[in-house]
Amino acid sequence: MKPEISRRTLLSLGISATALALYADSRLKILDGYTPSVSEKETQLSFYRYGELSKESAFRYFSTDNDLFLQYYPAIDVPYANNWSFSRIMSLVIKKEQARSVLGKNHIPVFSSDLDRTIRGFSHYIDSERKNFIESSEKPVPPYSTSGSVYCDDNAWMMLNFIDIYGLFRNPSALNTAIDLFNFEISNWEEKTGCDPGGIPWKVQIPGELNHDRNVVSNAPVAIAGFKLYQLTHDEKYLEWAKKIYTYAMTTFLTKDMTVIDHIDKNCIPDKTFWSYTYGLMVGVNNLYSEVLKDKNALKLAEEIALSSLDTLENKPHPWQPPEFMDIYFNELKTLSEATENSYLKSEIRHTIITYAQKLWSNPNIHRNNHLFSFTNPPLLIELVHQAGVSNIFYTASMIKNRQ
Repeated sequence: MKPEISRRTLLSLGISATALALYADSRLKILDGYTPSVSEKETQLSFYRYGELSKESAFRYFSTDNDLFLQYYPAIDVPYANNWSFSRIMSLVIKKEQARSVLGKNHIPVFSSDLDRTIRGFSHYIDSERKNFIESSEKPVPPYSTSGSVYCDDNAWMMLNFIDIYGLFRNPSALNTAIDLFNFEISNWEEKTGCDPGGIPWKVQIPGELNHDRNVVSNAPVAIAGFKLYQLTHDEKYLEWAKKIYTYAMTTFLTKDMTVIDHIDKNCIPDKTFWSYTYGLMVGVNNLYSEVLKDKNALKLAEEIALSSLDTLENKPHPWQPPEFMDIYFNELKTLSEATENSYLKSEIRHTIITYAQKLWSNPNIHRNNHLFSFTNPPLLIELVHQAGVSNIFYTASMIKNRQ
């Protein structure tokens, strides 16, 4: 099911009735002049080209002159991108270089102006008042926007981005930023007491805070980061925290039938809604646990979670999955496909990613002119987070070999 953007939603964003009429005019431009072609046989290079075209559209239509990005296109009375969306546009630049490294012979990663721009843009989300570590707000800080809440998952996505930047370029400042963000994450850890679920909350708790959810997305990415930081630095601190958060996540969010619980609320009530990226993260954290600790049981768990989620996507009813969720899911599945010896699972992962990418490119109801992708009905707005997610999926598809 595709999400509807209602008049009420648009008005809540500060879009006036006059602006709605302008959106209707702009919609004609979005729909006009593009008929996607499926005549060519997709190859790894084909998907890379799709990623390039959709990435260039993201920078062309969403970027601003102050190193920030817009949340929506067209941009009428709509604020700058939130931190979650910004993390996806940064991941897009990183994913491009990762794909080039896989596809190119003797390729040396390029620290591009686009990457430099997103790093500068990230500084606009940082609360400069904190001295012992950094944390970023859900919105750009003043004067670009009003102050917002601080979400632990937002900071986790940025932390993983900076770990990837260091992995590509061995840039010390990127590693230091990732470490600062990791220290922020673990500063929010709470031990379980009574019916308080413990762990790392979805958002930073403040006096009077009503949201006490503990989510997969605020815990598993931190464990993943801990394992990766340990691999990079050999500092036991990161390994110990990674194992601690991993144990909490596996105990709290995974059932015996391989169902991943999205979150636990303050009353310990689990939400079992299927979201692809939560399954991807549980695949990823088990895959890394296996890699770092040489634990075959963890790899088996990663395989079982992957197979369970693939079955759900193929055969069972579930909510519509945004492309940015599928991006994260596919990224972890691709990594698992390189570690597993299960030939059936390898084939299923490849088939799912390639087929999904092909359908994105060839569907004229999604793929608009100028290589923008819309998932709303009617297609009044293009969302930055969707555009970045689609681009990343194409780059991931370009790194999946024709035969594994």
